[in-house]
Amino acid sequence: LQPRQGSSSIQLQWALPEASSFELGYDSDGDLIRPVEPREVRYSVRCERECSELKSVGDQMWNGALFLGCFLAANPSLVEGKTVLELACGVGALGGLYQALGVQRAILTDYSSSALSLCEANNVGNSVVEAQRLDFKDPGTYSEGLGERVDVILAADVWYDFGINEALSDALLALLSRFKGAKALLCCEERLNIIHPAVPPCDVFAQDFVDKYASGDNARFRIRELPSPGDVSKYLQLAGEAPGSLLRHCK
Repeated sequence: LQPRQGSSSIQLQWALPEASSFELGYDSDGDLIRPVEPREVRYSVRCERECSELKSVGDQMWNGALFLGCFLAANPSLVEGKTVLELACGVGALGGLYQALGVQRAILTDYSSSALSLCEANNVGNSVVEAQRLDFKDPGTYSEGLGERVDVILAADVWYDFGINEALSDALLALLSRFKGAKALLCCEERLNIIHPAVPPCDVFAQDFVDKYASGDNARFRIRELPSPGDVSKYLQLAGEAPGSLLRHCK
């Protein structure tokens, strides 16, 4: 995903369901229903157009983050009234959505100072968002701070380098152990690779994480794949265009 031509920002338009407070209606079977009308949330996100090295990938917009937003828009109860911790938030593209979904507190973290600067700029005036530095490879950045409560840990497109997987596993294990009862929800865009003619293409980075930390008797985590929100164009428009083709490889 790239910013619009000649621009360093992307316009996001989310469609969220909002139930009427009082009026009831009838469905096709004659049953009473509470009418649901869409509520639109629009804001722009600043981001870099290109990155030339691995350490600056967080300065761009990535499809996994948008897909995660669609999933939350389809399942708002996952975050409504809760404290969420987003790992590797990059430019903080979902901050405006968190506020619209009724998140009580959103802690957006990244290890990159440039990404955090963009995150802060993209969430000026957003009363629920806090930006903090958190580095998977530095336990001191997640063993303390962050407050007393985290209900949901979120991350998108964090499986992109073998060297990061172990540190990500350590950070997730520490955070889930520290915040009892918290759940982690990770989203990724599958980047398929052919590793051998006899083996079906797979996302080698995501598969490496699953094989090492979520398989066998010594697995650290149990991973369950959740159903896709379906037609993502119901929840998100990018500059007036549906993003369905962009997000078709996300899960």
